[in-house]
Amino acid sequence: MITLDVLISGVFCFLISLLAHVIWWRIKRPKAQIQALVSLFLVFPLLGLTCLMQFFPLRDFWLSLALAYSFSFSYVLFYPAAQAVSPTLKLILIISKFSYSGCSAQELKKYFNTKDLLQERFDDLVQEGFLRTCHGKINITLRGRVFLSFFVALRVILGLEQGKG
Repeated sequence: MITLDVLISGVFCFLISLLAHVIWWRIKRPKAQIQALVSLFLVFPLLGLTCLMQFFPLRDFWLSLALAYSFSFSYVLFYPAAQAVSPTLKLILIISKFSYSGCSAQELKKYFNTKDLLQERFDDLVQEGFLRTCHGKINITLRGRVFLSFFVALRVILGLEQGKG
């Protein structure tokens, strides 16, 4: 059973790992980013909980560690989508710059090299409810803006330029 001390200690250790990640990436991003992330998110929760136990007794060290690792590895799996130049995110970002006036598919084509790539992404985004078409114009939906805001915020926190990997 997850008790309050397990929840707080697990989340705390994840957040310390995340803070270490942000600081490290702001100073100098490693070439092998995923390996660095896995190492960081393996070591920091273990060290954090070990140090925390010196000051606050935990009822279940292993459950706290498992919780911290659950958050950590979810983040490690999420990170590549945030840091890479994703055609999906690029498409939504470009359309969002047109604000409420929208843009035509023809206007979008100048930002992409491959017709197939654009059409596949576009169809997926419309199907998922991130974009909509109306009178030959493409607009971003509220759902698309919310989706975009998470990745933009993460890239800002990590010091990554928008539209670049």
